[in-house]
Amino acid sequence: MFVETGVSCSTPRTQDPIEGPRRARTRSEGMATIAFLGLGQIGTIMATRLLETGNHVAVWDRAEERTRPLVERGAVAASSPAEAARGADVAITMFETPEALEASLFGEEGLAASLGPEQILIDMSTVHPQVSWSIRQRLPEGVAVVDAPVRGGLAEAAMGKLDMFAGAADAAFGRVKETLAPLATVHHAGGPGQGVLAWLLRGARWRDRPLLHPATAAMRALIPEADGQPTRCPRCDQADPVVAVLDHLLVDHGATYDEAARWLDDRDPDLFALAIHHLAGLARGTAA
Repeated sequence: MFVETGVSCSTPRTQDPIEGPRRARTRSEGMATIAFLGLGQIGTIMATRLLETGNHVAVWDRAEERTRPLVERGAVAASSPAEAARGADVAITMFETPEALEASLFGEEGLAASLGPEQILIDMSTVHPQVSWSIRQRLPEGVAVVDAPVRGGLAEAAMGKLDMFAGAADAAFGRVKETLAPLATVHHAGGPGQGVLAWLLRGARWRDRPLLHPATAAMRALIPEADGQPTRCPRCDQADPVVAVLDHLLVDHGATYDEAARWLDDRDPDLFALAIHHLAGLARGTAA
């Protein structure tokens, strides 16, 4: 379990996070200059691990006092999201709500005001795929975006053993994978937007994640109506048509979407691929 030590009540430093000899030193050593926004329990642990691996880290949180333990470890506290990201190689956001993420990016002195070509935004927030898609469309041209939500708790975060699902173009993923390596086991789920879809499918349950109901609809819609032949439920061996077994798994057994998706994939890989493609369209609001 991560325990904060050396907490100071002194006022955090608010110097420009991209200037001075420290930035030049980290660049020459090949380390990254990182802006980290959103210092909840896991976010604080992750920012600490980035510091411990030699990166230069500027931090920001709506609750200024959350930055103080990190300043004691060598971070620089920024006065705004825009200041934190100014000149950074990578900006990481990790917020619990879409409202907090939106404010940090597009509010007054938000990240979007500072991000430009060659910079990368890694969003680890737990948000709906439509939110992730909308953000990518509104950022300045040339900013690469990686959606990278994580699974795991405080113990896994402290050991760098979270599971992270990254959605990014190959070039962007290649630039950030070494930076992310101390934080988690990183799975490249596919192109932009695929990380949050993979995160939702891995472990999400029907009752807990109603925003995922379109996932079931997507898979059902692509199963031919003529397919009324019974198949066996992998949980209880009950025989029903495919659509009924899919609902039975998710609703009656409380199965995860990952389990249901794997079952459909085993039964018909081509059908599964079409369903996932359709689900990605739903996330963008472009599915037929």
